[in-house]
Amino acid sequence: MKIQNILPTLYQLHYFKYIAKEGKDSISFEKSQYIYRILMIEKGHLSVTINGRTEQIQAGDVMYLLPGDIYSLFPCGSDFSLYNMSFYFTDGYDMNDLRNKSCVFLCDYEPSLCLPVIDFEDAPLLNEGGVFRSVYDGKRIRELCLLNKSDSLYSFYCRSALFGIIGEMLNSSKGQESRSSVSKQIIEYIRHNPEKNLSGESLSSLFSYHKNYINRLIKSETGKNMSGFIRYVKIEYAKALISEENCSLSELSSRLGYYDYSHFYKAFISETGISPKEYLSLQR
Repeated sequence: MKIQNILPTLYQLHYFKYIAKEGKDSISFEKSQYIYRILMIEKGHLSVTINGRTEQIQAGDVMYLLPGDIYSLFPCGSDFSLYNMSFYFTDGYDMNDLRNKSCVFLCDYEPSLCLPVIDFEDAPLLNEGGVFRSVYDGKRIRELCLLNKSDSLYSFYCRSALFGIIGEMLNSSKGQESRSSVSKQIIEYIRHNPEKNLSGESLSSLFSYHKNYINRLIKSETGKNMSGFIRYVKIEYAKALISEENCSLSELSSRLGYYDYSHFYKAFISETGISPKEYLSLQR
């Protein structure tokens, strides 16, 4: 199917609010669903797992799920709220049997009840569940919740809202692809230039992005913050030089841009768990 041929149909819309209480365990659950689902985070931070992949999401993010996807939510510390939309991309299915159980705990899940998963040839990002960053402003769905369902135009408003959200998801993904391209350029630069003065300021000047933004890009790609990744690259390079070249450790620390040997010493132990001299002795 092509994205231009969709006629999204909303089956359920719920607003869920969780208030953390002192002395009460935080909620956590594992569920699946029989139709498509969009969870729009209004407030708070959540840890989510979709088919075994765990991510952190926050207000403004959208969690997108396909029929049969298994997911769990766990609040990160405090209150959260979200909008929950169950929908399908086309008309033509009798949802009466599923209307009251479109989402179920995993122990009650029946795979045979799932509606077909659509293969989008021109929007492959919709072929897999995941998280879309910072696409939701809340206004469209809040207005929809206030509408009278008996209004003759209610289904039209629902379809319009779904069109808008899906469009925002696809537009956001283009920005994510662009950010991924930039982060890969920065990471490759760091990997290939361990002897240079690598810092937030130098990378900011070279790539024309704020150092805090560069830090977020690197962390999203590597799981390490900027300084941690730079240290990792430099120490990996140092280990190769120790093994291959005949130079003193003090010369090596200077070559890698450390202020003095003590800074290099601390960085080496932090990454390897042993001192440079101990590592050198192991290589002989």
